[in-house]
Amino acid sequence: VDLTLLKAGWSRNGNYHKQENLGQLLEMIKARPKMYLDHKILPEGQHHLKLSRSAIEWTATIEEARVEGDSIKALVAFTDNPNTVWLYEEAKKHPEQVQISVDVMAEVQNDFEAEGKVGILIKKYLFYFSGDFVSYASAGGKVENVAAGLNNDLTWEQVGIIGEAIRSLDQIINKEQKE
Repeated sequence: VDLTLLKAGWSRNGNYHKQENLGQLLEMIKARPKMYLDHKILPEGQHHLKLSRSAIEWTATIEEARVEGDSIKALVAFTDNPNTVWLYEEAKKHPEQVQISVDVMAEVQNDFEAEGKVGILIKKYLFYFSGDFVSYASAGGKVENVAAGLNNDLTWEQVGIIGEAIRSLDQIINKEQKE
């Protein structure tokens, strides 16, 4: 599965991610390749507890990651965890509904102005906890292509056509075997 983990620039929640910091974040992502379902929400001051996540929440593993233009892209493999298989199926059916968010600790600057907006500048990433599958991503994280393992150039329409062809062929073979 191909994903965008983060896109530089203004996020929906008013944080500005600098493009020149993507390489720094990329190295942190490569060091912690597990992805989970949702961010782990903890009370203020207990962020250190995010380092320990339940295996039940482990959803995918980042197999490769790269900076591409103004984004961090990744190729991931979903786990066979029964509690997360449904997410893979949803990503195939409704990729726009399965979004990605990075959970980080950062050094920030308030009242940052750029491109006619005012918000929080992410000056430096201090720690990357995880990349998580969420229902609403603020920094451009999304599913790009579920059929990436087959062919990175396939469109969703082509994937659907291939799936229908395989099902039809399977029905013909089963019919012939019965006769």
